[in-house]
Amino acid sequence: MQTRRQSTHLKTKGRLYYENGIAISSTTDQNVPAKKDTGPRKRKREALHDISNKVAGKYDFQSNSPSLNSTNTHKSIYNYNTELTGQLFGTSTRTRSTFGAGTTATGAIRRSDTTSKRQRHQDTETNRKQTSLLQFQTRALGSNITLKSYQKRNLQQPQVIPRYIPRPRLFRYNHKDSGFDQKYYEANIRDVDALYANSPQHCTKVVHDMDAFYRKHEEKYLVQPYYIGTVQMDINEKMRTILIDWLVEVCEEYELQSQTFQKAVHLVDRCLMQFKINRKEFQLLGCACMMIAAKFEEVYGPNVDEFVYISDQTYTSDQMLEMELRILRALEFRVASTTCSHFLNRLVCVGCEKPLQESLAFYLCDFAVLFYSMLQFKPSKIASAAIYLARVTTNEQFGWTPNLHHISEYSAFDIKECVHTLHLLHREENAVLRAHRENAKAVSEKFSSDKYHQVSSLEAVDSLRLEKSFQVYNKELESTNQATDTYIMFGGGFESFFGGGFDGGGASASKPVDNNKFYEILGVSKTATATEIKKSYRKLALKNHPDKGGDPELFKHMTVAYEVLSDPEKRELYDQYGEEGLQNGAGGADASDLFSQFFKGGSRRRTGPQKGEDLTHPLKVSLEDLYNGKTVKLAVNRDVLCSRCDGRGGAEGAEKTCDTCQGRGMRVQLRQIGPGMVQQMQSVCSDCRGQGKTIRESDRCKTCKGKKVTKERKVLEVNIEKGMRHGQRITFSGEADQAPGVLPGDIIFVIQEKEHSIFQRKGGNLIMEKKISLVESLCGFEAIVEHLDGRHLHIKTNPGEIIKPNQFKSIQGEGMPTHGNPFIKGQLVIMFKIQFPESGSMTEKQLSTLRSVLPPAPSVPHIADAEECFLSDFDAEAAQREQQQQREAYDSDDDRGGQRVQCQQQ
Repeated sequence: MQTRRQSTHLKTKGRLYYENGIAISSTTDQNVPAKKDTGPRKRKREALHDISNKVAGKYDFQSNSPSLNSTNTHKSIYNYNTELTGQLFGTSTRTRSTFGAGTTATGAIRRSDTTSKRQRHQDTETNRKQTSLLQFQTRALGSNITLKSYQKRNLQQPQVIPRYIPRPRLFRYNHKDSGFDQKYYEANIRDVDALYANSPQHCTKVVHDMDAFYRKHEEKYLVQPYYIGTVQMDINEKMRTILIDWLVEVCEEYELQSQTFQKAVHLVDRCLMQFKINRKEFQLLGCACMMIAAKFEEVYGPNVDEFVYISDQTYTSDQMLEMELRILRALEFRVASTTCSHFLNRLVCVGCEKPLQESLAFYLCDFAVLFYSMLQFKPSKIASAAIYLARVTTNEQFGWTPNLHHISEYSAFDIKECVHTLHLLHREENAVLRAHRENAKAVSEKFSSDKYHQVSSLEAVDSLRLEKSFQVYNKELESTNQATDTYIMFGGGFESFFGGGFDGGGASASKPVDNNKFYEILGVSKTATATEIKKSYRKLALKNHPDKGGDPELFKHMTVAYEVLSDPEKRELYDQYGEEGLQNGAGGADASDLFSQFFKGGSRRRTGPQKGEDLTHPLKVSLEDLYNGKTVKLAVNRDVLCSRCDGRGGAEGAEKTCDTCQGRGMRVQLRQIGPGMVQQMQSVCSDCRGQGKTIRESDRCKTCKGKKVTKERKVLEVNIEKGMRHGQRITFSGEADQAPGVLPGDIIFVIQEKEHSIFQRKGGNLIMEKKISLVESLCGFEAIVEHLDGRHLHIKTNPGEIIKPNQFKSIQGEGMPTHGNPFIKGQLVIMFKIQFPESGSMTEKQLSTLRSVLPPAPSVPHIADAEECFLSDFDAEAAQREQQQQREAYDSDDDRGGQRVQCQQQ
């Protein structure tokens, strides 16, 4: 009977195969029997089966020493043990699930051996040496000891000095800014890592160092939500959501990990920040990022041909590889990503006591990455918000605990905004699942299975209840000396604090909604139109502006009221829930997919009325206008439904199905390109212009000529508020082109800040450069600076103060105003440049006078054999050009060299 170690296992298609336990490069000329089933699950099982044989083939269990036949075999063992060690640090869970706990590779090797259990136990000496050898190899990964020297010295338990010596683990905690009382915090804090001290998967000794590294890494490669509308003009937020939702289906089809999915999404966002992508290449970008992520995370990921297949042959394998190379070059081959999974695994051990909570937390993290608005939060904060929301949804007494604060380094107030944003998206998806399940996201369908306890079907927590869960945490506990009372409150539970608990009939639950305040501030009725509200606000703003002696606090309330009532969505929330609804995010628009048929091969469903495309226009604004605020009028030409025929194109019932294309909108033609060769061509139908419907000439509308829309010129008033930033968007909802059966899109103006000749903006500060003479720097100076609003600032130095070259001085409260609160301003920073006299402009007598006034120069020691040199001017640009020419000459010499080792695409 042939053992696994003696059998031959092959993997073809340009990859490596393993024969007799040795990795060999395969070619297409080898006679390898074809596999009947080439599905992803069978290939995965065969890959894991090959790994087991790979381990078993490196050891001869019938002898007293390891069978190491060649240097290549030793390298294969080293690489495999490196792979196993990588699993312990959380890079993959598939090898762990294959080998059981994933911590004792000896168990996997013993299972691979075909000898009987009784026979193995008889040879105790052989088993002892095999175990000690494997322990040595696992420990020697971080040391300088080689396997060859170990065999030569025949050591059983070698003393290995690792390269990395972790710091002694000390349990320290700090309750400051946690929102908990100190006594309660100290009574409930636990050293959670001590519970997993014997688990190599938890990496207890280095877990704090790893956590610190992950936090620095997420800051370094944090994606900011500004590239849509600035870098990407052809991609919108809904298209990004559709692409990522399609990637969820790809991961489910090939059983890829959640960490692979999140890494692919992070790569997509980083690429969209780096270079422009058009709509035709968008799905190609997603496929290439998923392919890179699978190579990075998976034991056996899909190959190039499988990505070509799932894209419905839209792209070729060469296009996939070209996009992969483009991505790697744009990211400078830095593809490592810190995602929510890196933080969630540790938080789940502390915050999720039930399997239902754990599945819900993983669902919320995968669900959060679908949305462009969630990019404003760090992955660590999203993971913490998912834990909080999972606990509140499953009726936990407290959403946040001292242990969670200790692990995440966030208080409940730090993650409050992220929790509310994620809850709003979750509630909208929950409503879609209840009403139209076929329109739900793919990630919701994934987590609706019994494997994940059907967590996507759980009803989202009520907004008022969620807000109450934050009220037990007090930011001001230490400063108000209420520690004792708060500790008693926590001991009594929610029932005594709220008067009936969450689900009871407390007083706050029956409190009437106050939705009259904003209308009373602006002096309008609840039935007032948008035009009436705008006119009233302008009239009151001119009267109560602080620059004209008005009350700043009243003006601030007026501005807030106008911002709410001028926005139809915010006004609807306010009318229904009051100010609390605006804070909690109650209500909200339906965020279901409106572009579900964008991708080929991955589209699944169509929702209700589609929305037209948004029109994005850059708006160049000077720094003065951003400082002072300004309202500009811009005229746009747009399509509107014909008022005469109501967008029908003619009389009612006059529209018929096109006879030429049979309602498809496209015509298929056959063209002979050679003997026996016919080419099929598809073109837009010329009779119906791709609409699939036609109207007879006599029945067409006289106004729109059957086009259903007419041109309209509309003037929009764009309000540039004080303190707005570069890349900020001003949206006019529903003002884009209209079309029958389609909701009109939005007109979006993206602010493009112009360069200023004097000032430069850095966040909330203004920076300017001021040139002064040498006399002014030594003896003091006075100057007048004209500000952006026309005011003149008189600046001068203190008596006896000396200004040094490139020294910075600042004026508080003269920087840029804060958007939304223009009365808070940054600093005006002045950098001084000293203008020195020209060479030869001073006489010897003047120089002597200066020497007598200034501190004496240091004396130069006399050295007899010192060489005399002369200084000359240095041209930095010329030196850089010369260095570049030398580098190009060196590269050209390399190009004429011999052939080098190259990587082969597998």
